[in-house]
Amino acid sequence: FVQLRAPLFGALNGPPSTAYQLILEGVQRLARRGLDNEALAYRHALALLRRRGMLAPVNPMPSLAASSTELSS
Repeated sequence: FVQLRAPLFGALNGPPSTAYQLILEGVQRLARRGLDNEALAYRHALALLRRRGMLAPVNPMPSLAASSTELSS
């Protein structure tokens, strides 16, 4: 999932098997605490990958709004 959405989450740095293991451990930790919300699991997994340096920074999306110089001309 993360590999297919690199523009959204950042490119995966490292082997997918390592990322999978980190995600699995994180989801298991959440489950032990009784937290089984899917959105929470995604946020937790992405945070784990970022902390371990496994996700490259995401380039900010270009602004859709016109810049002030374009508006004044």
